[in-house]
Amino acid sequence: MMSKKITYDDLERLLLGIGFVRGQTEGNHKVYQHKPSDTLILLPPTQPKEIVDALHLAGVRRMVVNGGVIDDDDSFNRLLEDIESEALATS
Repeated sequence: MMSKKITYDDLERLLLGIGFVRGQTEGNHKVYQHKPSDTLILLPPTQPKEIVDALHLAGVRRMVVNGGVIDDDDSFNRLLEDIESEALATS
């Protein structure tokens, strides 16, 4: 089982990979929009290699599952495992 410790850079790759686009904001926050489902995710300013806060990861999971972007928690877990495996392979 993977540790589910991914960076914000990894999380951005995951979101972009499932159809989100990076939105514009006037502040330092990061905005991701999934237009087909009208799902919007807002993340605070972070460093790309910083480990994703557990609350942020839980919030993203809830938004993508409840927004219908992906089917369920198991699908989200598989995406996390894929992203984490990719990150380990390139490090």
